[in-house]
Amino acid sequence: GGTGAAKFDLSFNLAESFTGAGEPAGISGGIEFATDVFDRSTIERMAGWLTRLLEQVLADPQRPVSRARILEDIELDQVLKGWNDTHRATPGAVLPVLFEEQVARTP
Repeated sequence: GGTGAAKFDLSFNLAESFTGAGEPAGISGGIEFATDVFDRSTIERMAGWLTRLLEQVLADPQRPVSRARILEDIELDQVLKGWNDTHRATPGAVLPVLFEEQVARTP
């Protein structure tokens, strides 16, 4: 049991384990976080991202980390379509006409 107070807002602790013969046996770890900064569901999502990243890096060590896909399809859709929906209607006129209209409104 811990003290209930995280030393840092967020820390990851990972350790590689080995068999008795010295062969790699996996990676285990934990996440410590300040509950006044993060909620459990956020940390669980981060843990999922880290797990997917590590799985991809270990499966193909030659692949650049930048090519790893850590977001699930629904998360990627939210980022690309939901949060990135910046489309705004634009005036149909060209700049000189818009300028003239503005001058007429506020000479």
